Amino acid sequence: MKRLIETSLSCSRRRFISGALRRTSPTTFYQRRDASRHAPLSIDTQDDMSKRISSSMTTKSKELPPDDHHNKEYSFGVGFLYSLGQVYQQTYQQPLPPTQLQQMEAEAKAIMHQFGDTGGSSTPRAINIEFTAYMVSPYRVLKASGRSVLQIRSLLEGALRHTMAWSSQVVREQLDSAPDAFASLVRDSKDKEENFYVEGDFQLRRVRDLPDSYSLEVHGCWYMNTLERLGAREIGPSFCAFDRSWYDTIDPERHGVRFTRPSTIAEGADRCRFNIDRVKKTRED
Repeated sequence: MKRLIETSLSCSRRRFISGALRRTSPTTFYQRRDASRHAPLSIDTQDDMSKRISSSMTTKSKELPPDDHHNKEYSFGVGFLYSLGQVYQQTYQQPLPPTQLQQMEAEAKAIMHQFGDTGGSSTPRAINIEFTAYMVSPYRVLKASGRSVLQIRSLLEGALRHTMAWSSQVVREQLDSAPDAFASLVRDSKDKEENFYVEGDFQLRRVRDLPDSYSLEVHGCWYMNTLERLGAREIGPSFCAFDRSWYDTIDPERHGVRFTRPSTIAEGADRCRFNIDRVKKTRED
């Protein structure tokens, strides 16, 4: 299982996210930054973007260092905007205007530059900046075009589900194969707390660490603070929706563990609360 994880988000986020998904996401989406991320989007059709994504995901082994075969270049931004275009088409039965798509990428690059991310870095801060930039830029462009906040949030969350569908499957398979899913999730959370959250950006408090129950609180969130700075605080809940790409895969009856998130800063609470509790398995299928 460990080898599978290492070779296969964070999102997390990033946030309180399973190690399986966390280790996958930075490698697959955020550390894989090639020229396509920084080249202007001259896209006339969704097929054109699809070809670019396929090209960026296909890298011959000989082009990679011997110990880095899973680190082939890939652009999260291109993939996310492609997903956004598909969700837009499905929702409104018309394509996302190419000019808006180009504006979104230009806006995302401007945001990354504003926060000092000029590309090539795969630090936790750079990962968070890129994710935020490609969420905020569609918000700005779509809002200027007349879309409501609820419409924009629906599009963003749909695009996230579309983009992260494959990694949700990875998490599901690893939970299915874990001898102790509760212990695995707790271990992954602790690892992320220590190695992903940038000190000063996030204020964390571990309030419970028992054999059958674990609870983490986030008292300060870089994402929400940054959205406030960018004038995009109203899409905060869409950032939290990213977590569904991993926690929706948890089946308490099958995996013997339950995850709950009773409050989030994005929805007005003073803290985010993430709870993992061991429960009795009722089936083994």
